[in-house]
Amino acid sequence: MIMCSNVLTIYRKLDIALAPMLLAFVLAKILEESLRRGLVMVDGNLIAILERPITASILFLTCLVLITFVYIEVRKRKNNKA
Repeated sequence: MIMCSNVLTIYRKLDIALAPMLLAFVLAKILEESLRRGLVMVDGNLIAILERPITASILFLTCLVLITFVYIEVRKRKNNKA
């Protein structure tokens, strides 16, 4: 309990939203099971999964969105300091 309260205090100080973290916590198990099932289908070869165009494009778009959000957040924090 003490660890959870410390983590929540840090999140509040850094102004991090808790709803996306809760959603990630819930969906992580589903994602892990799906990845495990996919890796079993291709005998554990991660490259074989990425060779499929739909999977590669979804992965690319996810990375692009994450990089964009990080970039926007860094710029926003720089502007607040200046």
